[in-house]
Formats: sequence, structure tokens, C-alpha cells
Amino acid sequence: MIPGPSRASEETAANAWQEGVVSRVGFACVFLLAFLAGLFGWMEIGGPEPFDMTPWYAKSLLCLAFAYAVARAAAPAAAGRKAQNAACIRWLAVALAAAIAMGTLSAYYHAQEPSDSGVVEGQPAV
Repeated sequence: MIPGPSRASEETAANAWQEGVVSRVGFACVFLLAFLAGLFGWMEIGGPEPFDMTPWYAKSLLCLAFAYAVARAAAPAAAGRKAQNAACIRWLAVALAAAIAMGTLSAYYHAQEPSDSGVVEGQPAV
């Protein structure tokens, strides 16, 4: 007769699976929080007018890239003994690049805003 797995190994496997599920849920929460922080931070720092002029696909792509980089930076920081390791710093550099791209896009659309220099008060714009 072939002996089956012991009770201790079954419990260890169940605990490892639960820890994996908890860490995945945690990183999903980090991703969602980073996405919202990137979106609202971009809108508040860059201003509402350039943010509204930016196409939806550019906003979503850059915010998704920012959130993905932050979540990927959180994984090696949580797994390793040191929070500052090479993988974490690399992903934070990617997040910084996404934030710089957000700022550049805001500056471009801020420069493209229509100006009110030709409108005189009291006269309707034609």
C-alpha cells in the first residue's frame, strides 16, 4: 500500500496557498490604489483643463503603466530582506518615467489650450 500525504504536509500546502492568495489580493489592492493615485494626482497637479483635453487612451495607458510599475516595485520590496533592492529600484524608475510622461503630456496640452487674449469683456465672442 502506498502511503498518502501526511496531515502536516496537507496543512503546510494549504497555508502556502492561502498566503499566496492573500499576497495576490494585496498586490491587486496596491495596483488599484496606485492607479487611482496616479489618475487623481495627474488631474490635481497638471490642472483640470489639460487633463480634460488629453485623450482617454493616453490617460489610461500612462496610469496603467504607472500602477503596474508601482505594484511590480512593491513585490520585491515585500519579498526581500531589504526594501531597497535592484528590482524595486528598477520598477520605481519605470514609475518615475511614467510620471514624467504624464507631466510632459500635461505641459503639451496646457500649451495647446485656447487663449482668451482676443476676447474683450462685455462683447460676445464670435
